[in-house]
Amino acid sequence: MAAAFQYPPGYLDALARPLMIGFMISAPLYGIAIAQAAYYFRAFPKDPIYMKTVVAILIVIDTIHMIIMIQSYNSWFLVDLLAPVFPKPLTMNTLLTYLVMFLSQGTYAMRIWILSNKNRPITALVIILAVAQLVGGLVQAVDLTINNTFDVIQGSKTFRVCFYLLAPSSLACDTLITASMVYFLKGHNSAVQRTSQIVDKIVTYTLSVGMLTTACTAGNFIAWRVSINTFDFLIFHFVLSKLCLNSLLVMLNSRLKLRETLYDSTAIELNSANDRY
Repeated sequence: MAAAFQYPPGYLDALARPLMIGFMISAPLYGIAIAQAAYYFRAFPKDPIYMKTVVAILIVIDTIHMIIMIQSYNSWFLVDLLAPVFPKPLTMNTLLTYLVMFLSQGTYAMRIWILSNKNRPITALVIILAVAQLVGGLVQAVDLTINNTFDVIQGSKTFRVCFYLLAPSSLACDTLITASMVYFLKGHNSAVQRTSQIVDKIVTYTLSVGMLTTACTAGNFIAWRVSINTFDFLIFHFVLSKLCLNSLLVMLNSRLKLRETLYDSTAIELNSANDRY
């Protein structure tokens, strides 16, 4: 069966290796996302229905993403014996990755809208960039379905154009979200020390998760530009949806810790006041 086709020179290193590495990193990140989602629904039962709906949809999409990845790898490794074609089910994963990113970025756009007192230009720019990367991902998924062989994908002009649209758009969107969140959060800082400390912690959380997703998006783009003859960018690509989901859940779940910090500070102040009197 293995003799029915010839492996192109460098094929296993160019495609099989990044797919395997991407899967090995994605699997534990998916498990962390499930744990974080369970924690979120338990800790914040009174959150707005739209927020809980978004989290539920993201978990469902990411679960489908993971199932398709497992099924594709099983078929590709055990049935097709690493045939020199891009596994067709994984083309759907390309679209699901950008859909998760789009929904996460849309959620952040809503938070920026609220924090900025309805700043239309910045919110609109975030949405436009998010839509641009989603459209690029959709067209790229269609192109992968049509031209799914290793050598054709590498030479596909449509694939390259889509990547040059979606990668910079996604990078700009993540950078703008992080910068906007930090700027508007600092604008809500207070002269009250306790409140100021809480805001500073939120800013730290925002910077941490924002820089992580931005770095992964940048790595995706750089790997594409540097490794023209390989698919090393897929390592970052398969991790992106998991990072975006985990970053959003970290931001949502961090509120409980901040709430406890605020409560403890208030309790300490009340106890000190009682001691004085």
